[in-house]
Amino acid sequence: MTSTTIGHGHARFLALTALLVAGAGCDGGAVNPRDDARERLVRDACLTVESAASAFRADAGRWPAGLADTTAAGKSLVDLLPGGLPIENAWTGEPTEPRPPEPDPPPGAVVYAPIGFGGAGYRVTGYGADAVLLVLDNVADLEETTIANCFAVQTTAETWAALSGGFYPSDVGVDVTPGGDTMIDLLDGGRLLVNPFTCAATEPVDGAAATPGATGYLAIRVLAEPRGYTITGAGETGRIIVTIMKSGTGDSTVVIDR
Repeated sequence: MTSTTIGHGHARFLALTALLVAGAGCDGGAVNPRDDARERLVRDACLTVESAASAFRADAGRWPAGLADTTAAGKSLVDLLPGGLPIENAWTGEPTEPRPPEPDPPPGAVVYAPIGFGGAGYRVTGYGADAVLLVLDNVADLEETTIANCFAVQTTAETWAALSGGFYPSDVGVDVTPGGDTMIDLLDGGRLLVNPFTCAATEPVDGAAATPGATGYLAIRVLAEPRGYTITGAGETGRIIVTIMKSGTGDSTVVIDR
């Protein structure tokens, strides 16, 4: 039996919007209705850029690694925008969007940034007069894959223990069952799992997860014998977002904190 706890970690907002109300602002100044119209254009531009990024992925099998990245057919993210041209900045009217990350994006900016490595993910951020208006990304999907990897490692650890008299491996790639299998050998296909943030087959690692997308495995010793485990998974920032723990013959406990 497994018990699960869902933590109340930092909330992720796909849309960060400011509600503009006609009349006087808190400082006594009037709200500019033109800003509201411009901000709608910024939000639309973000959705257009995200759609172009999806088209890039459909062709290349990965998200754009940047604005200069191209598909096998030589198409960049901008090439896949309507008309194959940059989008006009809603404040300046100049065709400057999307743009790469920069320290202080101006009003109307639509920033495209890759997440992870190998085309693992994307983030599109739209800026209004004085605040972020919209953030679109696939971080939630990547973190869900990390969590799924952790559960796959747990299943494999239990299989290894069932073949080894109830003992768990201390090293995922060294300790073997009586039949000669390491825990990695018992993973699906006998291969390491793919880290969703790097697109590389590197998981699990021994010890605690400490980098984005990592799945860590650590044996728990009871009277010097490996009778349990702690499995951890790290999210986008490297912070642990899932912990699966079992000690001795008790039930496992799952804590998810995103």
